[in-house]
Amino acid sequence: MPPLTTSSTTPQLFTEALRRALAIVVARSQADLELVRERADAIVAAANARVAEAEARIARMEQSVADRLAAVRDGIDGKDGERGEPGTPGDPGPEGPRGADGSNGRSFAIRGTWSEAESYHELDVVALNGASFGARRDDPGPCPGEGWQLIAAQGKRGNPGERGAPGKGDRGLPGVAPAGLTIDDEGLLTLTNADGSKLTCDLYPLLSGLVR
Repeated sequence: MPPLTTSSTTPQLFTEALRRALAIVVARSQADLELVRERADAIVAAANARVAEAEARIARMEQSVADRLAAVRDGIDGKDGERGEPGTPGDPGPEGPRGADGSNGRSFAIRGTWSEAESYHELDVVALNGASFGARRDDPGPCPGEGWQLIAAQGKRGNPGERGAPGKGDRGLPGVAPAGLTIDDEGLLTLTNADGSKLTCDLYPLLSGLVR
């Protein structure tokens, strides 16, 4: 790829460099995508083959089990044993008192933010103004109130810290003006400054994310 000329302004150079880099990235991304598709097709084909093999193995096992069950069912029935003498009936034991029925167990129920339009029951938990409340009884009334128990509340805001002393740094040296901008076939951007220094940047990782 020919280098970019320095007759254009820096924004134009950078725009042209990005355009060329993006074209390189698109070409490489399409090749990578085709390779991924080929590998995915191979993986799917191998998986289908394994599934078919597993299904055949399961079918053979099911047939083997069915054959064994059929052989067991076709066996000769045994003779009935002789009936023994009836035993002496025992005396009935004393009947104890019946216990009281237990109450249904209940646990907390999260009901979200409290709303005047909703009806609530005992052990319902609601959120309101950064705090949570639990219902003491059915139909506890407005929240907060006597029918609600505060469970947790948001803490108070702390006092602000002391303000730091203002500072002022030394003014830096003026920057060096760019003199040229080039990009190679691998998407490597090189910026050459007027003092001869250079700055490089690999645009492929950046622009590849834009075309996927």
